[in-house]
Amino acid sequence: TTLFRSIITVEEGTVNGGLGGAVAELTSEKCPVPVKRIGVPDQWAPTGSEAWLMDHWGISADGIVAAAHELRS
Repeated sequence: TTLFRSIITVEEGTVNGGLGGAVAELTSEKCPVPVKRIGVPDQWAPTGSEAWLMDHWGISADGIVAAAHELRS
């Protein structure tokens, strides 16, 4: 029995080659559930305050909550 219906991973760095990829790989074999990886895409990044950047990339508290709501719908 699966204990959860989905997983969200959050990284302050690039999502490529990060924790989210490892989690997705492991769960695809053992317990396939949707995995939402939140973090910085592998592209040029703008500059700004830490709070602005976290909002921009969706890794603020509000961004994480929004991702959780998306997975539930």
